[in-house]
Amino acid sequence: MARNRPTKAAHDHRYYPKGVHASTRQRPQTDWLFIAVPPIISPRLFARASRQLEANKRQALRNNKRYEYLLSGRLRCQSCGYALYGKPVSAPTNPRRYYRCLGQDGHRWAQGRVCTGHPIRVEV
Repeated sequence: MARNRPTKAAHDHRYYPKGVHASTRQRPQTDWLFIAVPPIISPRLFARASRQLEANKRQALRNNKRYEYLLSGRLRCQSCGYALYGKPVSAPTNPRRYYRCLGQDGHRWAQGRVCTGHPIRVEV
């Protein structure tokens, strides 16, 4: 396949390699050679690592834009066993942050609150 001198537009869109006489270029997929390689790790370990990677992405600090509740979902209520989540209390002069039990939210349950526990300050 003969190569012409690339234009500026072609360079900007990476249609051609940087050098006109570059030694590498993409081959058509029909020319590819596929070689069977034995797996390095077991499929079970690969699935476990994939799940851990997804969990790391969800809990990464960069995804937390407003508040830091590092233990949200990892703490459990002593009274009912539900997970605690982060909840801010907005006060103009004194903003506070709490961990609150899912059982304390009356709107979540048809019968109202299912837990008699109290929110815990994040600092504690």
